[in-house]
Amino acid sequence: MLRAYHGDIGQAVRACRNLPRNFAPDCAQGVFHDYWISLRGADGTTAPRRRMSPRTLCDGRLTYIRPCWYRYFLEQPLSSPCAMQRICAVPAAGCVPLNATAASARLRSQSLEPFDQMRVCAELRAADARACLRGVPDQALAGHAAQQLRLIRDCAHVAAGAQSGCYEWLGRTLAVVTNGLFRERGCTKLSPARGGHARPAQRGWATP
Repeated sequence: MLRAYHGDIGQAVRACRNLPRNFAPDCAQGVFHDYWISLRGADGTTAPRRRMSPRTLCDGRLTYIRPCWYRYFLEQPLSSPCAMQRICAVPAAGCVPLNATAASARLRSQSLEPFDQMRVCAELRAADARACLRGVPDQALAGHAAQQLRLIRDCAHVAAGAQSGCYEWLGRTLAVVTNGLFRERGCTKLSPARGGHARPAQRGWATP
């Protein structure tokens, strides 16, 4: 969309707002995606003459705050949780915790190892850790029951306020990737207190 408007981000987003409500945010997210990648000239884009920081572009002037921040974190290389926290050090709507998920996905592109990802999330504060955990690629452990159990036990290392959500989220997603088997073969091996938090989906595919 941004390219259709020759790089005029304001016009492109306004065009998105004319779409039905269910589609407009995704359209705007595509505009922001093109803008962020243009800063490095990726995918045949041309760098804009005047660069805008995410704090400027994502301050609500173009309506879609969270899609703007989300695409920023996905497109910018982040080397550690500290890098994300520095960007979000000054309060900015939609920056944290939502974009810990995007930062998690960006970090994941550098390492597909779910245990590395868990260590990244464990360095964050509880609210940010809860969002970060949703980017942990536990599907990479499909067929490895012992590793799946090891992964969910790592929830003990995240911030106390995020531990319950960690067990619950991984319990659900591991149930999905194992077609429900993790309920029987994984959760039963956790301690009662932790197993109670791991509430996997019923057998069969479900939306986490």
